[in-house]
Amino acid sequence: MQEDFSDRRKAPRVSIGIRFKYKLVDSAPENTKAMLSGVTKNISRLGMLFENPAQIPINTELKISLQLPGVPAKDIDLRGKV
Repeated sequence: MQEDFSDRRKAPRVSIGIRFKYKLVDSAPENTKAMLSGVTKNISRLGMLFENPAQIPINTELKISLQLPGVPAKDIDLRGKV
């Protein structure tokens, strides 16, 4: 059974599929890291959920770049942690 954490979140989530690009942040040189892509399942001002075919370890930092619908075409660059 899957637990529903939605009522414990500090910010409401919106179910929306937004394409984005991301890189894993670690000690490897920046030019050796591949740019990956994904699609959000939901997003809020404090976080987002997306599915990934490979497991990303907890506490891994990500550099994320996305464009929000309805916002002029400008990438928003973010940092996040799994």
